[in-house]
Amino acid sequence: MEISVPSERFRRPRPARAVHFRRPSGAYSLIEMLIALLIIQIIASFVVVSIQSINGNSHMDQINKRVTGLLRYARMLAMSSGQPCNVDFSVANQTIKVYLGASTTPASNAMFPGGQCVINLNSDQGIAGVTITGLSTCAAVTVSGATVYRCTYGALGTRTSAPTFSLPMTVSFKYGKETSTLTVPNVGDPI
Repeated sequence: MEISVPSERFRRPRPARAVHFRRPSGAYSLIEMLIALLIIQIIASFVVVSIQSINGNSHMDQINKRVTGLLRYARMLAMSSGQPCNVDFSVANQTIKVYLGASTTPASNAMFPGGQCVINLNSDQGIAGVTITGLSTCAAVTVSGATVYRCTYGALGTRTSAPTFSLPMTVSFKYGKETSTLTVPNVGDPI
């Protein structure tokens, strides 16, 4: 038996196919890429905020440690030399300096930049940008035409400067949005 094939003229025409674009397997659409980039950007913004907070905390820790060390050094210097030792906080210049006796130059110490007992909040590494925002129980004095806040340690290691040397001294600092208050008790005060 023979099968006959209809001639060309009798065949049904094929219906036109719609053109579909197929993406290769494993590829992403533009919308998927934009959503992924948006998610990455949101996560990155949280990371940046966290890093800034860590940086601010690091600056606050550094300034508290340095000022505490400077005040301890000033107290020890007064006790070992038998002379009063002044610690001047300059809000205008953002510096903290230690003077021995009636000297007008900061005390010498190789542990500090420049070999003098000076903390410069504008330029010292690790604390640059921190500012002194407040002091309590320090006497305001004029030195070279500028007002500084002075804390004086006597030969026995106690604070001798008025107005209220019987209260702990506090120094407040700020770096960006972070703030810190350092409380310095008097000798013999409970901590």
